[in-house]
Amino acid sequence: MSKVHALFGKVRFTDRGHDLFSLLNYAMVGVLGVVFACWTWVLLAPAPLPTPATLPAGSPVLAPAIASAHWFGGGAAAGAVTQNVNYKLLGVYASDGEHPGFAILQQADGKQIVAVLHQAFVPGLVLQSISGDSVTIDNSGAPMSLKMEAKAANAKPAARLGP
Repeated sequence: MSKVHALFGKVRFTDRGHDLFSLLNYAMVGVLGVVFACWTWVLLAPAPLPTPATLPAGSPVLAPAIASAHWFGGGAAAGAVTQNVNYKLLGVYASDGEHPGFAILQQADGKQIVAVLHQAFVPGLVLQSISGDSVTIDNSGAPMSLKMEAKAANAKPAARLGP
């Protein structure tokens, strides 16, 4: 008699018993997987972030700082420095409804830049409005006007763009 028969005697594994043991085996592997996943999450999770300090509601401490910073618009910040605008107006293109207007400006060093209407072209400088021969620049809340120089007598008119 073999050792297996001696150990189990006449116990026979039927198909039904075999299926039960397989099901129990799969259940144990599933539970082991869940336990492993939980412990992995606990051990490898990032450390929680510290909670920021809060002030009581209606605290007057930050109100002046928020108001002076103009976080939500409303003008130039307190103590804003206006720039010395040293530009020469070379040309303008008024908006045709489809394309925004723009102006061509020349800096003191001779470099030319394009300023689009209602957009900052240099930090603190925004092209505010365009007229036939002049532009208005918002210099950190202070409006400044630039006019084109008078044309020389022998100057030719600009070529027409488009059809």
